[in-house]
Amino acid sequence: MRATEPLPDNLAAHARMVAHQHDLAPRPGTEDLVWLATEYTHAELVRHGVAAARYMAEDTLFAAEISLDADGIDRLAGSGHPHATEVAEALATVVGTTVPVHQVKVSLSGQCWRRVLIAENATLETLHDVIIALFGWDNDHLHAFMVGTRQYADPFHGLEETVPEYTMRLHQALPRPKATIAHTYDFGASWQHEITLEKVLDDHPLPRPECVAGKGGDPIEYYDPDDPEEPAPFDVAAINERLRKVAV
Repeated sequence: MRATEPLPDNLAAHARMVAHQHDLAPRPGTEDLVWLATEYTHAELVRHGVAAARYMAEDTLFAAEISLDADGIDRLAGSGHPHATEVAEALATVVGTTVPVHQVKVSLSGQCWRRVLIAENATLETLHDVIIALFGWDNDHLHAFMVGTRQYADPFHGLEETVPEYTMRLHQALPRPKATIAHTYDFGASWQHEITLEKVLDDHPLPRPECVAGKGGDPIEYYDPDDPEEPAPFDVAAINERLRKVAV
C-alpha cells in the first residue's frame, strides 16, 4: 500500500487512536470512537457472549459520552462497522435490564468469612477493593488473584507473569455457582482468601457492593506478641460503611 493511499476503514480508526495515545494526533472524534466501540464490543460478543459485550459497549461508549440505551444502540448500528447490525441486535436483548448480582462467599484461611453481594460486571480490581473493605486490611501490600492457571494483579505493581486485574470481570472469573478463585494479600504474611460464587441473583438492583453476613472478627494485620490485641468483632454495619467508599 502506498503511503499516500488512505487507510481502509478497518485500520483508520485504530491508527488515529494509536497516534493520539502517543501524543501524535488529537483525540479521535465521536465517529471514530463509536466505530471502535463497535469493534471491541463485537470481539467480546464473539469470545465471551452478550453479557461481556454489554459491559464492553458501556465502557467504550462512555469515552464518547454516549449511554448504552436505545439511542446508543442506534449509534452503534449506524457506525459503518461490518458487524454493526450483529452487535446492535445482540445488545438490544439486554440493554435496560438489571445487571445480575453475584452472591459471593469470601473465606480467609479458614478463620473467618464474609458473604457479599456484588454486580457481575465488577472487575477483579473492584473485587480486591471489596476484599480490603470486608476484612479491614490497610491495602498497603501487594496482592494477586489466581483464576484457573492465570494470575491477575495491579499492573502498577509490576509483578511478572500477571495479567492486569481490571481486564477480568466477575462473571468471567466465576462463570457458574460453586466456581472458586483465590486472592493472596501480602506475599510475606500470605493471607489467603477463597472466593466462591454461591448464586446469581437476577432482578436485584444493587448500586454498590453490600455485605449481608459473616463470621469471625477482622484479622490482626500487624500482630505484636509484646502488645497483643483482640480482633474487632464482625460488624456488618461497619463493613458496609467501608464498602460505601469503594469505587464502582
